[in-house]
Amino acid sequence: MNGSNRFSNKAALVTGAACGQGEEHVWQLVAQGARVIFTDILEDQGRDMAAESGDAALFLVHDVADAEGWVRVMAAAQDFAGGLDYPVNNAAVARFGPLADTDVAAFVLHQQRA
Repeated sequence: MNGSNRFSNKAALVTGAACGQGEEHVWQLVAQGARVIFTDILEDQGRDMAAESGDAALFLVHDVADAEGWVRVMAAAQDFAGGLDYPVNNAAVARFGPLADTDVAAFVLHQQRA
């Protein structure tokens, strides 16, 4: 990780952040001085990361498809970091299987997120 202060006094929101690319975004932003709000549906992994990050990051369980949850996430960003400077939209949805076996709700959800 780079220990610069490139993002000092800045706040970032990273979705889909409890593993993989999203997790690396969190660690890089923290290492560069940002206050980071990060969200995921993977609660255990997110809580473990929050414990490691100390006061630099805040984890919230959140499914990006939950419109009401966004109100809570944005309020937390305001309370935790005084607002938001950088959104990192990393969360994704993937459904695998034959189209003929996909119900209408899953199909619509995937199309909305594509």
